Amino acid sequence: MVKKYISHISLDFTKNFFKISIIFILLIFILNLFEELSFFENVNNRFYYSLMMSLLNVPSVFFSILPFVFLITTQFYFMKLFERDELIIFKLNGLSNNRIMLILCALSLILSILLSTVFYNFSAKLKFLYLDLKNQYSKDNKYLAVITENGLWIKDTKNQKNSFINAKQLKKNKLYDVSISTFDEDFKMTKNIFSKEADIKETNWVLKKVQILELGSKVKNQEELIFPTNFNYSSITSLFSNLSSLTFLQLYHMDKKYKEFGYDGNLNLEIHIHKLISYPFYILIMTLLATIIMFNLKKDGNTFSFILIGIFCSVVIYYINYFFNIIGETGKLPIIFSIWIPLIFLFFLSMIGVVNLNEK
Repeated sequence: MVKKYISHISLDFTKNFFKISIIFILLIFILNLFEELSFFENVNNRFYYSLMMSLLNVPSVFFSILPFVFLITTQFYFMKLFERDELIIFKLNGLSNNRIMLILCALSLILSILLSTVFYNFSAKLKFLYLDLKNQYSKDNKYLAVITENGLWIKDTKNQKNSFINAKQLKKNKLYDVSISTFDEDFKMTKNIFSKEADIKETNWVLKKVQILELGSKVKNQEELIFPTNFNYSSITSLFSNLSSLTFLQLYHMDKKYKEFGYDGNLNLEIHIHKLISYPFYILIMTLLATIIMFNLKKDGNTFSFILIGIFCSVVIYYINYFFNIIGETGKLPIIFSIWIPLIFLFFLSMIGVVNLNEK
């Protein structure tokens, strides 16, 4: 009999999760559609492109709010239990409040692991396609930056000249071992520039210890040269910030490339990887927290008050995580601590609520 009730709880909770998920997916889709309609306002077949791009972007956005989806799912599940007085039936058949909590937490953990592996990789592939297609219609699609085994590569267009830039290392507003090939509008090479070091704090780069090789001329040596571009250190590093478009395998390879390149901005990459690793525990804690809240409230509140409490908790938890992530990104706190301290804090906060849970 107990096994039947466990199956009933698992099935009911899973159904609630899919119902709540569909509602959130539709909301995300509608909101994103308006944004894409604005972006493609000057493009033929505007609605078709907006619709397609919204569909591609929805899975990634949905994945980012999964912890709060589980929190709301747990709340709605308990609201149904309270309406049908099923808690009394469970207790009469040997299911304590603690056992119900463990069942929901175990189920959330299993679902979250599946979502954090299979669904995340699926959403990352769609996000990559979304960004790739959108870049074709972006005003900035003539600019490109990528890190490979051969260092940093940049394609730039400035003052009607095309440039292909390669650097072996990027550190603290500077590029090292820089080579620049410039081309005219017809993509005919005009000159090659070599520099030991480039200060890229501003868009006008300051190249030092420069060698210039123009077609039909001898090599010129200069101590310093100002080279105008569309990039500075901030804009280059921001190009690598959309990590949600990379699968686990791609994240691993990128981390390896960053380390070989010596790029000190891979802090964001490490934070992203740790977030993905901790995601199932984050979702588990949200389910646990929602369960404790609902057991303590029981029938004392209406649906609106339950939802309001859920939203309030979501906002507070979001800002706690955001605060610690900022500290981690600035390097003032080790990455592991910046990701796990909020989760440990929430876990111990939940454990306080577990005390005397069976008496509720």
